[in-house]
Amino acid sequence: MKKSNFLTALTALTAVASAKAVVPLFLLSFCLLTACGEEKTQIETITQQTETIHDEAMKELAEMNRVARELKQTMIAAMMNPEQSAAYSDALIAMGKAENNMMDWMKNYKSPDSMPASEAFKYLQEQKALIEKNRAEIRTALEEGKKLQGK
Repeated sequence: MKKSNFLTALTALTAVASAKAVVPLFLLSFCLLTACGEEKTQIETITQQTETIHDEAMKELAEMNRVARELKQTMIAAMMNPEQSAAYSDALIAMGKAENNMMDWMKNYKSPDSMPASEAFKYLQEQKALIEKNRAEIRTALEEGKKLQGK
């Protein structure tokens, strides 16, 4: 084989080998980008769900606070004895606890922007569960207050 033919064959083999190496590298890059995109989408989705639950709970919290003020006025106006006021006091205590839990959640919530994706997703799952629990506490306390009002 002549020297130029050898160089030509070697160049061709090198090009084929390089192409074979590039394809897996390209596929790996594509998979990583797709996985990162999916994680980002999951994080965006759970963040939006958490924010929606929080917003709903805040609206119900405002209504619960209105009902709490009315219950306090009723207790004062009716001059209830301790047995009569026990249900009102229990409802007001539950309302206060639900409001405090909301304030604590808002104070402790941190944006997961600086966290790795898997850690951020886990954190958001925990935060979503906490705010769902708080929304349920608010709803329960609100319903109890409305029952006492006869609504």
